[in-house]
Amino acid sequence: ETFLVMDGNAVGAGACSDRDGIDMTGSDYGGPGLVYPDVETVEQTYPVLYLYKRLRPDAGGAGRFRGGASVDAAFVLHGTDGLEGTTLGMRKAVPLPGLFGGYPGACTLFELRQDTTLGQRLVAGEGLPTESSEIDGKVVGVGLNAAGIRLRQGEVFRFANASGSGFGDPLERDPDRVLGDLRDGYVTPATARSVYGVVVTDGGRAVDVAATATARDAIRAARRARARFPERVPDPPRSAAPIGRLSLAVEVVRVRGQLVARCAGCGAGLALAPAGWRTGAGVAHSTLGTTEYGERAGVWAPFRAAGAVVLCEYVCPGCGQLLATEVGIDGVTHEDDVRPDFYVGASGGDLPAGRGPW
Repeated sequence: ETFLVMDGNAVGAGACSDRDGIDMTGSDYGGPGLVYPDVETVEQTYPVLYLYKRLRPDAGGAGRFRGGASVDAAFVLHGTDGLEGTTLGMRKAVPLPGLFGGYPGACTLFELRQDTTLGQRLVAGEGLPTESSEIDGKVVGVGLNAAGIRLRQGEVFRFANASGSGFGDPLERDPDRVLGDLRDGYVTPATARSVYGVVVTDGGRAVDVAATATARDAIRAARRARARFPERVPDPPRSAAPIGRLSLAVEVVRVRGQLVARCAGCGAGLALAPAGWRTGAGVAHSTLGTTEYGERAGVWAPFRAAGAVVLCEYVCPGCGQLLATEVGIDGVTHEDDVRPDFYVGASGGDLPAGRGPW
């Protein structure tokens, strides 16, 4: 007898330019049309018992708008001595990259828990676990596309799916939205504080406005401190009107016949045409799977020894805004997306203010 658990498709969608990503339905090839059954329906049909099924905390990439949440679930056998199955998954070690300063989403995690005390705890009336931290035993990693995976009585199979990335600098997210994310379980208190810079008070029921402003200033200062900055170009006059944008946070102005890329927030100069704007931004790297990466991005990713995966942050030299992020293999050269002279060369003249390819 064979069966298929469709919950593995329940990934979070990437954030949009004006809203958070959709929860548990991130597939472009039919995800919105898929139906994820209630656990009672699965248990009635298949020989499994769910311990829990929930939104995965800290799954969606952080940003002004965050990625949607994916599923985190665990089940055991029920009414059978064993199963052998095949896993299908994606985003094992390279997450979906963020846009315009947003951070990547979480990677997928499959694992077995062996030699647990779950049976004894149930007999003792302790109830079912509600999250993975409440399941003891030996942790055995499971491949994302692997065959011959055996599940035996007393063992637990857990799957926590990948999720979409964030859009825009997380420090630009409305603190009240972060408070709501905390209340609803989308983010953990640690991520709210270290990534979004939001400090709560009154037992987690309100935002401490002054402390949040201080925390966000500290995060921007930390970005500038860890980034390596090239030689600065002169800041163009603030009075110079934008003639186009290279990204959400980078605009182009013309100063005495010269095209200049600058931070759209503080006006700091980044590059003179034809150089790419990223040549003037600070650059900071962290390796996925390390504590440093977890503290910066707030999402889980494994460490990959063969060809480490690296997060690259591009930081404004003036205000510390996160202008862009990239995910790639360590040692691979990053390329510019667009240059300040793109608008003249591509259009034959200046674009009206406020327009851009993004």
